[in-house]
Amino acid sequence: MKLKKQLLFISILMLGLPWAGCQSMQEITQVLARSQENLLENTLSAASLVLSNQNDAITPRHHNTLGPAIYAVPAQDQIQLDGYQNDWQQPTPPFYKLEQGQRQLNIAAQYRGEHLYLWITTSTDQNRFDRPGHSEREQFKLKGLSNQQQISEYTLSTAGSGLFYFSSSANSQNPRYSHLGFWREVAQGAQIEIKLPLNQFNRGLSLDWQIYQDNKQVFSLGTQNTFRPLLHQDNKITQILAPVIQQGIEVYLVDQQGWLLSQVTGKRIKNDIPGFWLMEKIYAWLLDTSALPEWRPLFERSQLVYPQFISQFQQATWFREGYRSHLLMVQPLQLDPTTTHYLVATQRGEVLIRLAGSAFNRLFFISLLAFIFTAGGLFAYASWLTWRINKLSASALQQLQQEAEFTGELPLNLSQDELGSLSRSFSQLLALKQQQTDYLSSLAAKLSHEIRTPLAVIRSSIDNLTQGQNLDEEQITYIQRATNGCTRLSQMITAMSEAKRLEQSLNDFELDTVTINDMLQELTSAYQHTWPSQAFVFVDKTKRQITAEIYPELLVQALDKLIDNAIDFAEEKSEIELILSDNELDWQIEVYNQGNSIPESMARTIFDSLVSVRATQSDKAHLGLGLFIVSMIVKHHKGTFSAKNTRQGVAFSLNFAHFSRLIPKRSDK
Repeated sequence: MKLKKQLLFISILMLGLPWAGCQSMQEITQVLARSQENLLENTLSAASLVLSNQNDAITPRHHNTLGPAIYAVPAQDQIQLDGYQNDWQQPTPPFYKLEQGQRQLNIAAQYRGEHLYLWITTSTDQNRFDRPGHSEREQFKLKGLSNQQQISEYTLSTAGSGLFYFSSSANSQNPRYSHLGFWREVAQGAQIEIKLPLNQFNRGLSLDWQIYQDNKQVFSLGTQNTFRPLLHQDNKITQILAPVIQQGIEVYLVDQQGWLLSQVTGKRIKNDIPGFWLMEKIYAWLLDTSALPEWRPLFERSQLVYPQFISQFQQATWFREGYRSHLLMVQPLQLDPTTTHYLVATQRGEVLIRLAGSAFNRLFFISLLAFIFTAGGLFAYASWLTWRINKLSASALQQLQQEAEFTGELPLNLSQDELGSLSRSFSQLLALKQQQTDYLSSLAAKLSHEIRTPLAVIRSSIDNLTQGQNLDEEQITYIQRATNGCTRLSQMITAMSEAKRLEQSLNDFELDTVTINDMLQELTSAYQHTWPSQAFVFVDKTKRQITAEIYPELLVQALDKLIDNAIDFAEEKSEIELILSDNELDWQIEVYNQGNSIPESMARTIFDSLVSVRATQSDKAHLGLGLFIVSMIVKHHKGTFSAKNTRQGVAFSLNFAHFSRLIPKRSDK
């Protein structure tokens, strides 16, 4: 576990102080919840008492109205009689549906001011307009029941789509100055939109769809001359209930079927009770409302969606909505022996949260601030320690890389704490590593110098043995073996001296401007002539001639080492590729051969001095200096080098920055 996480874990132990406050808060919340339930119950009792004293405000169902009700919603905008439903979307009224076989009759109602709007749709196999000479026709018989129990009758029929006039039976002699509607023919049915006086339908509505053939009725669908109650919200009830509704409470009056008759919303909670959204979230999280049922809107198309709670009189039910909660309570309202209405009251849980008061807010915020400052201080201290450790780690890693040379100092060397002691220990370790590296770098030159004299003595001794003496076959064999051993030692001395001489003579070479594409093409041909048994391929991935200032002799020597290394490891008769590529920042030479891959543990050290991955011996002397020479040459060019396993082989890459201009490639003709 990292240092930051450890200190964060320790700081969590300080949550004991806020936890103690939260336990007190939960106890206070339970008391406030019971108080809120009592407040809601008292509000419902007061509303029920007010409506009971003014029972004439609620118009009971007429004894002639039977069956389900037709509900009218208040229209927000002026309705245009055009036979389209776009005026009926906000709000969308509930549909009263009747069906018989494949025929359907749908009725929807809206009201605005003193006018009632009806939307009537039919679904049938064909339309039957009242056309002269046709035996088939259809019509609608519409009846309305007013508060004074007066019945108004209308007949709706037309000869085709469009505007049409209709009148009540009391004004049938002058239909053009009566009511207006729109009849629109649609596929397999009709859409009818009409406008009527609302006061003629206050108590009920009856509609029958009739189809005649040869003046004989052959089909009828509707309320069968019985009235259905026409319900809608009553502003008079809202005005009566408004004075008794407490702030933050909403009360709804519904009938037995759950239709909304009135809606009253109490005043918003004043800001003198402090509240903060983050505090509310934390408070609601501590209350743990996950076991409560999910809250959804009470009404869908003006009908209650919780009908099961109508039977649970005066029982408080809690719901959850996000991190808030809702309280719902129902109380019956019996205005006459045959009719029962219901008062439904709700209150948002944020009221409960705000009622906790400023005292708890101060307690909670003081505890929270203490935790934040302490945890923040520990986190900042951990971040500072992490920054120091990362800085020391990055510096040590840089010193361990092959390109870096140890300067003798690391960050935090002067610090007097444990990290300073660790930095000084790293410095000593890296100093020892640098001494070992320097020793290995000079080992080849020392060995070559020390071995030359005894090797010369051995050679002269062998020469003396072979002169003027008659040697038998066995003696000749032994002398030949000694001569071959001297030759191998000479090759090893030459190889060890080569690296030292190259390091000393790097600054003697001069820069020259060379076209890299042409140089590699010529080198590929030369390698092919030198090793005819191996296939060499030059792959030019550039789109332009690369002209760079380099040390040509040194770069060719580095490529010779890479090619020699590739030939030793390449599979028989496989291709060795010289690949040239570039981008906007640098250009790259890659030598690729198919063969054994480089061990992952050697990928970073293969370019070091006296490092070799050859597992078998050969006639050549291999001391692990070839790639070391390549690294020195590339560093002298300010470039970088790498080796990676790819495509069932190994690729050595040399990267150089652009020293000079790039020119377009010449097109071959």
